Amino acid sequence: MHLANYAKMSRDLVEVRGIPKARARWIATEWPRIKRLARSQRALLFFEDESVVRLTPTVGRTWAPVGKTPIVRVTGKRAKLSALN
Repeated sequence: MHLANYAKMSRDLVEVRGIPKARARWIATEWPRIKRLARSQRALLFFEDESVVRLTPTVGRTWAPVGKTPIVRVTGKRAKLSALN
């Protein structure tokens, strides 16, 4: 892409979910307690995971010729698809 005089215009992403120390503390203290309680009650533990797919375009950064602002055509409609597994 550089040979075609394109510049990569990307954004930096930073994970903001959970604080590592708090997560480690939960895994060390709360999770064993939950497992003991479930075992003592002969219970099953189920885990749920939710995924969301946004149907709106990600209008962040993209490749474009140097000096030309990229134009992303959008409808303006907002929608999403949620799924549990």
